[in-house]
Amino acid sequence: FGILSFKSSKRKKYSSISGSLPEAPFKNVYSLPYPDHMYEVHHTVHVFIPLYNGQDYIIECVESVLRQKHPKIKVWVFDDGSTDSTGSLLNTKFRMDQRVNILSNKINLGPAETKWIGLQEIAKVTPPNDIVVILDGDDYLLTDEALTIIHNEHINKKAWFTYGSYVGAFSKELRGLDNDTHQNFRLSPWRYGHPRSFRAFLIGFLNDADFKQANGNWLTKGTDRGFVYRFLELAGPSRIVFIKKPIYYYRKHANNT
Repeated sequence: FGILSFKSSKRKKYSSISGSLPEAPFKNVYSLPYPDHMYEVHHTVHVFIPLYNGQDYIIECVESVLRQKHPKIKVWVFDDGSTDSTGSLLNTKFRMDQRVNILSNKINLGPAETKWIGLQEIAKVTPPNDIVVILDGDDYLLTDEALTIIHNEHINKKAWFTYGSYVGAFSKELRGLDNDTHQNFRLSPWRYGHPRSFRAFLIGFLNDADFKQANGNWLTKGTDRGFVYRFLELAGPSRIVFIKKPIYYYRKHANNT
């Protein structure tokens, strides 16, 4: 268990395993080496939960992770300077649970910058072949087998990135890759539903620009697109898995980002 506070996004860049990443979009991808011990039987699954003013949802969200049957899980809850009782709820409910790490910004930085900072913090202490899952703080996992399903897809299909089907708004848009999707992921129709998961070593290839607009300002909407596109391009079609079974509940409300 740990509590960390952040004032700004200035962080030492997390080093990659094989040099710098070309500017996206690009076609010469899929050449990253397979790290050692890539497919051991049980990897830890790290669930990253960024949120802001989530007092109405966060307990249900975290509890949906803690009751998972996968034997090795860690939860990273990142409170982005909430002004409601989110922080006190988290500390009261989960401060004694060794599986839960609570991070917080002193001020609200926004969803994109918070995801960027949070992923860097996870990468500092996470073995490169562990699996990271993104779970929004107002959503929850539908089944106690959700993380086991994700883990097994990574192991059995040698995946680097998975995306899924969920219950909720816009779910009809989700589907697997077409034959030519990988030619330019950024120009293809969006289909990459919750939950999204990836190997931890891929975080080292992210740039903060992936989370920013062209003018340098942090994204305020569609903040998952930066890392999703980057990881799709790195993984390539043979290492991307679409999980058809809905294992995630997406909650649509006025404050969705």
